[in-house]
Parts: sequence; structure tokens; C-alpha cells
Amino acid sequence: MSAEELLNQGIELHTQGRLHEALQQYDRTIAAAQDEVRWQVLTYYYRGMVHYRWQQYEQAIADFSVIVDRHDEVAADVVIQALLMRAECYGAREEYAAAVADYTAMLSDPAALPAPLLTDTLLFRGGAYERLEEYDLAIKDLQAFLNRGDLGSAELERAQDLLEKCEQNRQGQ
Repeated sequence: MSAEELLNQGIELHTQGRLHEALQQYDRTIAAAQDEVRWQVLTYYYRGMVHYRWQQYEQAIADFSVIVDRHDEVAADVVIQALLMRAECYGAREEYAAAVADYTAMLSDPAALPAPLLTDTLLFRGGAYERLEEYDLAIKDLQAFLNRGDLGSAELERAQDLLEKCEQNRQGQ
């Protein structure tokens, strides 16, 4: 059976919510796809998503890092998704400096990001900066976020609240 077929079986199990079986299938796919970078990298992504769902952030970070480390061999959109998910894992572990580093890497080429992802990344990085008490940087990102025209009301309210909090904290320093 090809690596593509193995991966598709894993994704089907994943979609059905049979995550333990999907994880086993992903492990088989990685082993079978030693010389097939595309299938191997996609499998690491899906396996990382299972670990993320189970809040096994260390394992998820390891899987997403394989993709990021192989950025020269992988499509840019896959690397961006891996950076985003790895940043989410770092945030869940309260490792905000690492999350900021991944969000910053994503923002290094804003033209490569779809507009909604660019907007979200600014908000997420602003939130991580706020947690690091780097209020000037948080404010800069949040203002850039608010200056975009593609915001939903919930996002807008969240960003405005966070911006207000950052401005108050900056004045209190």
C-alpha cells in the first residue's frame, strides 16, 4: 500500500473520530513514506493535530517542528499551518516567547498569508505580547489588527478589550 493510501486511511479514521487508530495509521504512514517528503510531512501535520486535540502539546510541537525544520522541502502553506499550530501549542503551555517567534515567522512574508490568517496572526501575536508584558509591541499589533477591514464583531470586541488593557498596563508601568 502506498504512503498516500495509508495517509488517506488515517485521515478517514481521524474524520470518524477514531483517533487512536488514526494515530497508529499515521505512525505506519511515516514509516512507509521515508522517501516521500510530501506524504511524510502531511502525516506529521495530521499526527500533530491528534496530539494537539489530546492536549499533548510536547508531542504536537515535535510533529509540527519536523515540518518547520524541513521548510525548504515543503510547500509554504503547509509550513505556515505548522507554525500556526506550533504557536498555539506554545501558547497553551504558556511559552509566549516561543509563540511570538512562530507568529513573527509567519508574518515575515505577509503577502504569503491569506487575509483572514494575517488578521488572526496579528491578534494572536498581540495577545502573546500582552502576556509577556511587552505592551508597546502588543499595542502595535492590535492597532494593525483593528486597522484591517475584515473583522467580525467578536474579533473586534476582543481586540479592543485587549488593546485597552495593554494601554492601561503600559501607563501603570
